[in-house]
Amino acid sequence: MKRLTIASFLMILFATITTAQDSPWSVQTSLGYQQFEIFNDFRTELMTFENGNFGRSTGNVTYPIRSLQFGLGLNYAIHPRWTASLQANYTGWKGEYGTDRSMTFNAGAENEVTHSPRSPRALRLAQFNLIGYYHLNGIGAKSQWQIGTGVSGAFRRHRYETLARYNITSTYDLEVLESQIETIDKWIVGIPLSARVLIPATERLQLGAQLDFTFFASEAFHRSLVLIAAHTF
Repeated sequence: MKRLTIASFLMILFATITTAQDSPWSVQTSLGYQQFEIFNDFRTELMTFENGNFGRSTGNVTYPIRSLQFGLGLNYAIHPRWTASLQANYTGWKGEYGTDRSMTFNAGAENEVTHSPRSPRALRLAQFNLIGYYHLNGIGAKSQWQIGTGVSGAFRRHRYETLARYNITSTYDLEVLESQIETIDKWIVGIPLSARVLIPATERLQLGAQLDFTFFASEAFHRSLVLIAAHTF
């Protein structure tokens, strides 16, 4: 019995070493550009002219957030035509929105005044994707062209101005009467659509690019284009 156990262990060890020489596992890193749009975080703006009614608006904070994205991934070749990939991405951004709007008083006159009120905004996004990739260019091809889909989960922290109250004076100066900044934390789920190409650089290293579109169930839309490096181990 002892000899059988030792023999079984040696067989498993030999199979593991043999498989490791042509491992189906690879780890990837990525760096690139992303754009994130949020559709259901709302902001209210109230404006008065010398404390009289001037204007009111309520709407989505849909200005896209563009920033760098960093990522790590683990790939497993389950079939010559199929690869499963678990990927984690992170992006962070801080800035202002509303830079494309302005208010002009006494247009064309010497005392023309233009105001462009802006609002602070920040985003932290950690996204996790489980994607099944199909190899388009067949078995044995050196370069790999792949398309895939799966499931995506993400945690987003959105900090923005939810309420702003302004007053325009008789000399057309802009006064900030009230400003409320809030942080909205949410877990969201969606469906990713992904395409990537991998080209061998060495025996174990592949370089390429990946394009992703993720639809978060009417909550948000995320797209990214990144450069990737995948290393077999």
